[in-house]
Amino acid sequence: MKKMMLASLTAVCVMGMSGCVSGPHGFELTKSVYKWNKSLDNEWAQELVFIVANIVPVYGISVLVDAVVLNSIDFWTNENPMLTTTIEMDGKTVVMTKQDDGSILVSSDAGAVRLVKEGDHVEAYDVTAL
Repeated sequence: MKKMMLASLTAVCVMGMSGCVSGPHGFELTKSVYKWNKSLDNEWAQELVFIVANIVPVYGISVLVDAVVLNSIDFWTNENPMLTTTIEMDGKTVVMTKQDDGSILVSSDAGAVRLVKEGDHVEAYDVTAL
């Protein structure tokens, strides 16, 4: 009984620390689920999807995955997997990473470009030093 209690207490402490001490981009998976729900055109559809997502525990699972896995990775490596996309084509790898200022850093072996949204268009800036 004491071992079970100690294991439970340890699990709660680890999960609590993982969620509270995240890096600069905490709970990106949960934010993505929320943004997807808000992107629906009809407010009744948004509410219905929200209710179903809570009954099926989509939000609960996303918070758990964020707190235990993604925020821990973000804390220890300072890189959130939800903010990075890797594309491989013709043997070449391109990595796109969302930056704190909202821009996107696109990098490959050939160099790097920073994409910045300016009004209704996107500007590309050459990045010589990563």
